[in-house]
Amino acid sequence: MRRAQLQHVFAFIMLIVIASVVLLLGYRFITKLLGDQCRVETIQFTNLLEKSLKDYAAYGTRKTVALSLPCGAVRLCFVDASRYNKNGDIYIGTTNPSLFTTSNKVILDEVQHPTNPTPANIFLIQEKNETHPLQFFAEKVTLANQKAPLCIDATAGQFRIAFNGQGRTALIKDGS
Repeated sequence: MRRAQLQHVFAFIMLIVIASVVLLLGYRFITKLLGDQCRVETIQFTNLLEKSLKDYAAYGTRKTVALSLPCGAVRLCFVDASRYNKNGDIYIGTTNPSLFTTSNKVILDEVQHPTNPTPANIFLIQEKNETHPLQFFAEKVTLANQKAPLCIDATAGQFRIAFNGQGRTALIKDGS
């Protein structure tokens, strides 16, 4: 091989190495960016839901709210706040399994053994049936059936939630 040909091979190898490094760094950056976007969507969703619970708890208030789906969620589940007994700042879940039933192990574990000091009573379920609790406790949530969670399926890219004000709490229903 001639010397000029060896320079071309070396340049070609360096080009492949540099392109690979750029692709790898770009992939990592995009993955991190998408993860951050998911966290931002979840925080915005949580804030809107918390605001709706406060706004529509007044007695006689009836409102159906459509909230956009965060991070590919397909189902939103609520647990009645009365499932938790408040002892100071510590919430104690029900230890009697007959008082609360669900086939979702994450929700059942959170109700029976809540994370202290603040448990979760609202859960997002992703497409792969992964359950993620929202990071706040909604004390204003009341359900018609307090012995099971109310799960609302996403329709047309939104959760439609009906709020019926009860005074201090909001009765939550499926709004679709």
